[in-house]
Amino acid sequence: DNLEKAKKLVNTMSLEEMVGSLYTVHYNSSSLENIKKYHLGGLVLFGDAFKNKTREEIITMVSNLQFQAKIPLFLAVDEEGGTVVRVSSNKNLRSSAFLSPRTLYQKGGLELIKSDNIEKNELLKSLGLNINLAPVLDISNDKSNYIYSRSIGLSPTLTGEFAINIIESSKDSGITNVLKHYPGYGKNKDTHKGSSIDTRTIEEIEEGLIPFKMAIDKGAEAIMISQIGRA
Repeated sequence: DNLEKAKKLVNTMSLEEMVGSLYTVHYNSSSLENIKKYHLGGLVLFGDAFKNKTREEIITMVSNLQFQAKIPLFLAVDEEGGTVVRVSSNKNLRSSAFLSPRTLYQKGGLELIKSDNIEKNELLKSLGLNINLAPVLDISNDKSNYIYSRSIGLSPTLTGEFAINIIESSKDSGITNVLKHYPGYGKNKDTHKGSSIDTRTIEEIEEGLIPFKMAIDKGAEAIMISQIGRA
């Protein structure tokens, strides 16, 4: 089975290869060299990796990255829709950027989110990518919150249903979804620009865990942990 195959592979790896495979790092101009030098496990590609490139150029870029790797790479993007789009921000790849889950839900509920996710997965897969760092399961209905525009804006249980919808519509697509940002962003400020201490009550945190638990119970493959500290 896959576990036995993984064990056999690990037994052939050097210590450097095992350590390197634990890291998925930011793609940059040195990535081709670094994949071989540090035995990297994967790369995260941001908008600058796709900007103004044609589909053919991106496919070639991704193929070259995989060619350098002894073990196939994780190639990840943040294609949430709305304010966070890396691939569909390039009009050569899609005529318009993917809409946010909040907007999709308001327009057509979970059915529209399902069809949108299927299209999204097909696009990412066609480019040679294999991980989407989405969906966002943070709970927020306060426009003053940093995470508001990226959240779907539903109750914890309905957010869990949203997550299950994404998991089920991604099955056999070749794309792995990464749930974020565990254990919930809440009302905390943007941690990309500084530190933030979570001041939510235990009850508020437990409420934020509901969608993650629902998704895990339905076979979620990966979770991104938030950068928020706890007092």
